Amino acid sequence: MERVKSAQPNITDAAFDEKLEREFVQWFYKYAHQLQNNVQNQLIQDLAKGPLRSVTTFNGYSVNGCKFNTINGSSSSNSINFGVCIKVSNYSSEESDYYGQLVEVLRLEYPGLPIKRTILFKCDWFDPTPNTGTKVHRQYRIVDINNKRRYSKYEPFVLASQAIQVIYASYPSKRRDKNDWWAVMKVKGRPVVEVSQTSSKTYEPFQEDDLDYAEVNMDDINQQHCLNDPSGGMTEIHDDVSTEEDEFLSDPDSNADADGDNKFNSYESD
Repeated sequence: MERVKSAQPNITDAAFDEKLEREFVQWFYKYAHQLQNNVQNQLIQDLAKGPLRSVTTFNGYSVNGCKFNTINGSSSSNSINFGVCIKVSNYSSEESDYYGQLVEVLRLEYPGLPIKRTILFKCDWFDPTPNTGTKVHRQYRIVDINNKRRYSKYEPFVLASQAIQVIYASYPSKRRDKNDWWAVMKVKGRPVVEVSQTSSKTYEPFQEDDLDYAEVNMDDINQQHCLNDPSGGMTEIHDDVSTEEDEFLSDPDSNADADGDNKFNSYESD
């Protein structure tokens, strides 16, 4: 990029992109083999040869805290996880978002050891043209995309690590100008906490290993308890003394127990 900009400082963004696509592969291969100390740059040389022709495809992939499914994979489930968004810069201060649908997940492998793999998303992109394929509300920053329009340029592949998950929702309004437009909602990925398995640092537990327990003598519990009356002598509390609750439940003037027994006996006889 620096070489092209220095040789052609007035080149347009469109011409710049076209030149990169046409010349980058040959330039990268030559650059990789001209590096000093080729033993340490074997990884760069393997990448410069390009990936193997055989690839592995998947219907879904989890990345950036989100689970993505292809359009065909989402059709058999209740989840709509095929919406993809990436941030694209045209090598200037301006940056825009591209929205599309995940069509296929591919795993590429490069020649040589160690094994080098990368995951690509093949996407069907919507038209990013402002006010034609994409609309952004000035005040609320609500993004709408025209699901009938597609990106004219053939650039279906992006790195999976670049993908942001979005959901497309159609408008409930029956207005004709809203039939072809979907509202875009970005999905917040689940937080992922990475814990190093090689860390040698140990942490002290919050709970102490040795706890102090109060010793209880069962002989003291079984002994007769006494209360001290400061205005008189010693008053003893025996287990056979009825409490107020016991008295209420055993009212001598009530025939509740007898009636209960009669009812029970009559039920048994029936």
